Amino acid sequence: MLIACILSLRTQDTTTGPAAARLFAVAATPADMLALPAAHIAKLIYPVGFYRTKARVILGICRDLLERFGGQVPDTIDALLTLNGVGRKTANLVVTMGFNKPGICVDTHVHRISNRLGYVRTKNRNQCEQVRESCIKQCQRR
Repeated sequence: MLIACILSLRTQDTTTGPAAARLFAVAATPADMLALPAAHIAKLIYPVGFYRTKARVILGICRDLLERFGGQVPDTIDALLTLNGVGRKTANLVVTMGFNKPGICVDTHVHRISNRLGYVRTKNRNQCEQVRESCIKQCQRR
């Protein structure tokens, strides 16, 4: 989930799916990924956006997963945010989809639409995420 999400950033789903399938057919674990040179990963994931940069980011994430997390993807937003290349939207997506935990993925579009519709009055995505998470928690308590 984490690596597929990295591939999906600024890339259409129709491109991401096949690229992820090609990559995971060759390397399904962090250790497998580290055995590949960045150029080979880049070739496998092409034509995703920023494929060369993403190949290097993937290797860095896999290195960190092995060195700091025993080869496992962490299941908390805070831990995920320590990985280079992982932002709040990606961390939220990984914990919600990969670990079935509550979270909300807020990107620029969600932030803008939430403000336009009057759901929130926030100045940035992080504030929007906090307000929306608070609302979700209140609804769950009811």
